[in-house]
Amino acid sequence: MKYLKNFDSIAERDEFYTNSYNNVLSLAPNSHINIKDDDNPPPDEFWYVTLNNEFMEFEIKNNPTCNWKEIDSGPSILSNTYTNGKGIVKCSEPIKNFTYFNGGDDADNLLSLILPYGVQKVCDNCFYYMNLTELILPDTITGIYLNLSTNLKKLVLPKRLKTIQYGYIETYCGLEEIVLPEYLQKYYDIGYNQMISEPTLKKIFIPENVTEYNPFIGNEVTSVNKLESIVVSKYNNTYDSRDNCNALIVTATNTLIMACHNTIIPSTVTCIKMIAFYNVYKPTLTIPENVVSIYDNNSYVGTFGYFNRLVIPNSVESISGNYPFTGVKNLIYNGSLTDSNNWGAACLNGYEEDGLVYTDSTKTTLAAAFHYIYDDIVLPNSVININENAFANSHIYNLTIPDTVESIGIHAFSSVKNLIYNGSLEPQSGEWNNDNWGASVLNGYEENGFIYENENKQTLISVKPYISGNVALPETVSTVYWEAFENCPNITSLDLRYLQDISFYLSKMPNLKSIILNNIHFSNDEAKMGISYIDSVTLLNPSPASQSLEYEFWGFKYDCLIYVPSSSVETYKQKLPYRKNYVFPIPE
Repeated sequence: MKYLKNFDSIAERDEFYTNSYNNVLSLAPNSHINIKDDDNPPPDEFWYVTLNNEFMEFEIKNNPTCNWKEIDSGPSILSNTYTNGKGIVKCSEPIKNFTYFNGGDDADNLLSLILPYGVQKVCDNCFYYMNLTELILPDTITGIYLNLSTNLKKLVLPKRLKTIQYGYIETYCGLEEIVLPEYLQKYYDIGYNQMISEPTLKKIFIPENVTEYNPFIGNEVTSVNKLESIVVSKYNNTYDSRDNCNALIVTATNTLIMACHNTIIPSTVTCIKMIAFYNVYKPTLTIPENVVSIYDNNSYVGTFGYFNRLVIPNSVESISGNYPFTGVKNLIYNGSLTDSNNWGAACLNGYEEDGLVYTDSTKTTLAAAFHYIYDDIVLPNSVININENAFANSHIYNLTIPDTVESIGIHAFSSVKNLIYNGSLEPQSGEWNNDNWGASVLNGYEENGFIYENENKQTLISVKPYISGNVALPETVSTVYWEAFENCPNITSLDLRYLQDISFYLSKMPNLKSIILNNIHFSNDEAKMGISYIDSVTLLNPSPASQSLEYEFWGFKYDCLIYVPSSSVETYKQKLPYRKNYVFPIPE
């Protein structure tokens, strides 16, 4: 070791990191960082950082036969020099496989971990139960399969990694930035769990050596529904993002193959791959007249994104795919191509008014409602027919339809919370999920912005977006729909003391800072999405009910405050050894 260096800020660390990649050792949450200035560390030394000068235990998998070997810490521990401890772990063989991490109290306190130069492999779950927000892997790693921390925001991959296979990086986390290796050649996007959760990736930079990018494997498609920026290295000879268009374009064929919310289709693009806009939502997209083909080599359903209005010019000579525009509400096209099902669009050249799309200006047949309305709607008395799936993805709270409606299609009201209707029509029996034509409830009960199944208020269906501040569920509520709080950005505190467990998403409440519970229990992992925002949890039960209390708190940030009855503080600390420093009595 030549020297250890201490920084006072993450910004100062980042500047050093930019200029000296292999010198960074590790970062702990109080922003004091220990740095090792040694480009060629001894092969039998593992450098690490601790908090409180406590040894962080590692186990090393030394060979393919899965024999485990614990490293002897012994005299290798150095004295504490800075706010963070420092130390060396020595073992008899070079460290190549990093398979297990157990840092005791320190593990939950580490926000950023930078593995040492020399590590060649990491086990898939070795970071899964940590509270990391940043993970930086050394250049010596040549292959990865990672199941990552729920709080991770930034992932820096090894520079010499040449291929990222589909599913090799799986995460339920809120990953916002991924730094791809500069030698990367084949990129198959991040894994399925990132897709089915709440995708949060905001920007992606394609390095110069990437020659093969494939976001579509089997029946799973990459999710980019929050992607804002796509930039390609100017030295890449295969792809480009010309004119700052925020898109990935095949240079040789002028084919746009990946887009995001901020994509502007350049005038030089002549082809658009059907999956380029998959899961991208834009109210309106107008394709320029230079485009002559919208195509896909596979017959996948509904891959062209979500648009209230999609305008296709007459210059387009071919449209391929199996119902490619199923996410389009109103397709505007007057060219010579024909398709009996409008290529899957809800309506072709429809009439729009107040967020609704009718087949024509008479407004007798309702074809569709716009995406993401989040409001109450009353249909005009002129409506006689409502097409199937008309309100899919509209997210309407209260929809009132006239009793004079004569026909209602299957699943017409999917994503509608409360359907208000007293006519004589009834849903077709035997159709999957066609109760109430897909609406959450028929003629529900609303009170103070809360929509319940009925007046007994036992089942909460939805909460309107104007609800804000401190919110307490009434004692009558025993069941909460999984998307009840799907658009409640202004709720800061939630009192759930009368619920037995949490089975609904918290992820759509980004400003939620505290929750009050009698006992903490999540009925499924999906319900934990969004808990990394929470600053404090109050548990009212003096006796911890869960035998796996530590697991129930998995996913919360490392310094989440836990308030419990004053008489039970020590009991809870014993149940939460990794969080014992953050357990306090409930304030008076």
